[in-house]
Amino acid sequence: MFATTSQSAQGTSAYWADQKAEHSRLLATGQKTFHITSIENRKTGMVGGRVFEASAYNAASRLADGTHKESTPEEIERYHRGCDAEVARLAKIEEQRKNTMVIRSSPEDDGRLAGVVAAAVQAALASKPERAKQDK
Repeated sequence: MFATTSQSAQGTSAYWADQKAEHSRLLATGQKTFHITSIENRKTGMVGGRVFEASAYNAASRLADGTHKESTPEEIERYHRGCDAEVARLAKIEEQRKNTMVIRSSPEDDGRLAGVVAAAVQAALASKPERAKQDK
Protein backbone atom coordinates (compact mmCIF):
# COMPACT_ATOMS: atom_id res chain seq x y z
CA MET A 1 0.00 0.00 0.00
CA PHE A 2 2.50 2.61 1.12
CA ALA A 3 6.04 2.74 -0.15
CA THR A 4 8.71 2.04 2.40
CA THR A 5 11.57 4.47 2.78
CA SER A 6 13.92 2.23 0.79
CA GLN A 7 11.34 1.78 -1.99
CA SER A 8 10.78 5.51 -2.10
CA ALA A 9 14.51 6.19 -2.19
CA GLN A 10 14.96 3.68 -5.01
CA GLY A 11 12.14 5.30 -6.98
CA THR A 12 13.62 8.73 -6.38
CA SER A 13 17.13 7.70 -7.38
CA ALA A 14 15.76 5.96 -10.49
CA TYR A 15 13.88 9.12 -11.43
CA TRP A 16 16.98 11.29 -11.09
CA ALA A 17 19.04 8.77 -13.04
CA ASP A 18 16.43 8.88 -15.83
CA GLN A 19 16.31 12.66 -15.69
CA LYS A 20 20.10 12.93 -15.82
CA ALA A 21 20.30 10.52 -18.77
CA GLU A 22 17.63 12.47 -20.69
CA HIS A 23 19.35 15.75 -19.88
CA SER A 24 22.71 14.44 -21.13
CA ARG A 25 21.09 13.07 -24.30
CA LEU A 26 19.38 16.40 -25.02
CA LEU A 27 22.53 18.43 -24.34
CA ALA A 28 24.46 16.21 -26.76
CA THR A 29 22.24 17.46 -29.62
CA GLY A 30 23.64 20.98 -29.21
CA GLN A 31 20.18 22.57 -29.29
CA LYS A 32 19.26 25.28 -26.81
CA THR A 33 15.51 24.66 -26.81
CA PHE A 34 13.44 21.53 -27.31
CA HIS A 35 9.84 20.95 -28.30
CA ILE A 36 7.86 18.66 -26.02
CA THR A 37 4.20 17.65 -26.25
CA SER A 38 1.95 17.06 -23.26
CA ILE A 39 0.37 13.64 -22.75
CA GLU A 40 -3.29 13.52 -21.72
CA ASN A 41 -3.88 12.43 -18.13
CA ARG A 42 -7.48 12.36 -16.97
CA LYS A 43 -6.51 11.85 -13.33
CA THR A 44 -4.60 15.12 -13.19
CA GLY A 45 -6.65 16.91 -15.84
CA MET A 46 -3.66 17.44 -18.12
CA VAL A 47 -4.66 18.21 -21.69
CA GLY A 48 -2.69 16.23 -24.23
CA GLY A 49 -1.24 17.48 -27.49
CA ARG A 50 -0.01 20.89 -26.29
CA VAL A 51 3.45 21.71 -27.62
CA PHE A 52 5.93 23.67 -25.49
CA GLU A 53 9.44 24.95 -25.96
CA ALA A 54 11.68 24.00 -23.05
CA SER A 55 15.30 24.11 -21.98
CA ALA A 56 17.22 20.84 -21.90
CA TYR A 57 16.76 20.58 -18.12
CA ASN A 58 13.02 21.26 -18.17
CA ALA A 59 12.44 18.98 -21.15
CA ALA A 60 14.44 16.19 -19.47
CA SER A 61 12.39 16.58 -16.29
CA ARG A 62 9.07 16.39 -18.16
CA LEU A 63 10.24 13.41 -20.23
CA ALA A 64 11.46 11.60 -17.10
CA ASP A 65 8.14 12.42 -15.36
CA GLY A 66 6.28 10.82 -18.24
CA THR A 67 4.00 13.85 -18.54
CA HIS A 68 5.38 14.85 -21.95
CA LYS A 69 6.95 13.27 -25.01
CA GLU A 70 9.29 14.60 -27.67
CA SER A 71 7.30 16.49 -30.30
CA THR A 72 6.99 15.13 -33.81
CA PRO A 73 7.91 17.36 -36.79
CA GLU A 74 4.17 17.71 -37.57
CA GLU A 75 3.43 18.86 -34.01
CA ILE A 76 6.29 21.36 -34.15
CA GLU A 77 5.06 22.73 -37.51
CA ARG A 78 1.51 23.10 -36.14
CA TYR A 79 2.91 24.85 -33.05
CA HIS A 80 4.87 27.36 -35.15
CA ARG A 81 1.88 28.03 -37.43
CA GLY A 82 -0.18 28.74 -34.30
CA CYS A 83 2.52 31.08 -32.98
CA ASP A 84 2.66 32.92 -36.31
CA ALA A 85 -1.14 33.28 -36.33
CA GLU A 86 -1.07 34.68 -32.78
CA VAL A 87 1.66 37.19 -33.68
CA ALA A 88 -0.41 38.33 -36.67
CA ARG A 89 -3.54 38.62 -34.50
CA LEU A 90 -1.70 40.71 -31.89
CA ALA A 91 -0.13 42.92 -34.59
CA LYS A 92 -3.60 43.61 -35.98
CA ILE A 93 -4.89 44.53 -32.52
CA GLU A 94 -1.89 46.83 -32.01
CA GLU A 95 -2.48 48.50 -35.37
CA GLN A 96 -6.13 49.05 -34.47
CA ARG A 97 -5.07 50.47 -31.12
CA LYS A 98 -2.75 52.94 -32.85
CA ASN A 99 -5.67 54.18 -34.94
CA THR A 100 -7.89 54.71 -31.91
CA MET A 101 -8.59 58.15 -30.54
CA VAL A 102 -9.64 58.64 -26.93
CA ILE A 103 -11.42 61.84 -25.98
CA ARG A 104 -12.25 62.55 -22.36
CA SER A 105 -14.58 65.28 -21.35
CA SER A 106 -16.43 66.59 -18.36
CA PRO A 107 -20.20 67.17 -18.29
CA GLU A 108 -19.80 70.94 -18.71
CA ASP A 109 -17.87 70.41 -21.99
CA ASP A 110 -20.80 68.66 -23.71
CA GLY A 111 -21.69 71.59 -25.94
CA ARG A 112 -18.18 72.12 -27.32
CA LEU A 113 -17.36 68.42 -27.53
CA ALA A 114 -19.40 67.71 -30.67
CA GLY A 115 -17.45 70.30 -32.68
CA VAL A 116 -14.09 69.09 -31.37
CA VAL A 117 -14.92 65.47 -32.15
CA ALA A 118 -16.13 66.29 -35.66
CA ALA A 119 -12.94 68.27 -36.40
CA ALA A 120 -10.73 65.48 -35.00
CA VAL A 121 -12.50 62.82 -37.05
CA GLN A 122 -12.24 64.89 -40.23
CA ALA A 123 -8.53 65.49 -39.60
CA ALA A 124 -7.89 61.81 -38.97
CA LEU A 125 -9.75 60.75 -42.11
CA ALA A 126 -7.98 63.36 -44.22
CA SER A 127 -4.58 62.08 -43.09
CA LYS A 128 -5.42 58.54 -44.23
CA PRO A 129 -7.47 58.79 -47.44
CA GLU A 130 -6.94 55.14 -48.42
CA ARG A 131 -8.21 54.01 -45.03
CA ALA A 132 -11.33 56.18 -45.34
CA LYS A 133 -12.15 54.61 -48.70
CA GLN A 134 -11.75 51.09 -47.25
CA ASP A 135 -14.10 51.83 -44.37
CA LYS A 136 -16.93 52.97 -46.69
